[in-house]
Amino acid sequence: MYTNPDLTKIYTTADFPLGAKYSANDKAYRFVKYNDGSHTVTGVAGYLAYMCYSGTTTVPNWTVTCDYTSATDVISNYNCGVGFLCAALTDGTYGWIQTAGYNEVAGLTTGNVAAGETIVASGANGTIDGIAAGANHTGRTLGFALADDATTSQAVGTMVITIDTPCA
Repeated sequence: MYTNPDLTKIYTTADFPLGAKYSANDKAYRFVKYNDGSHTVTGVAGYLAYMCYSGTTTVPNWTVTCDYTSATDVISNYNCGVGFLCAALTDGTYGWIQTAGYNEVAGLTTGNVAAGETIVASGANGTIDGIAAGANHTGRTLGFALADDATTSQAVGTMVITIDTPCA
């Protein structure tokens, strides 16, 4: 177990093993490497990160991107949101994503999330959307909104993130 890592630090080297878990105050995090994908999408704190897998290059486990349409360097699976960036990551840097608990950073939304809705990936770079109770959806459940979004953000502490395992 790691003791008090700096969750908002942007690391230039893998100071922790990729995929390393850290938990504190009923919140969970994973250490990741960032790839900006074929559309050069810089990660922003609060953006949803998607798991990458090998496209034309070898991609280490726990490499993530916010580029949901990436097709050259990596292939992202936007139905496989794995956490929310804790810092603004750029290509090749390392950092932490939050995978469980009350959100530490405001999440980027489509502007249509209401209290009580299930949170899912929206299909736009790093953003989330809400699905009304009882509505069908095919994406992965990422958590639940505790309040309406503030136009295009889910404020700190207004959603519960429930991602606990990587996508298959």
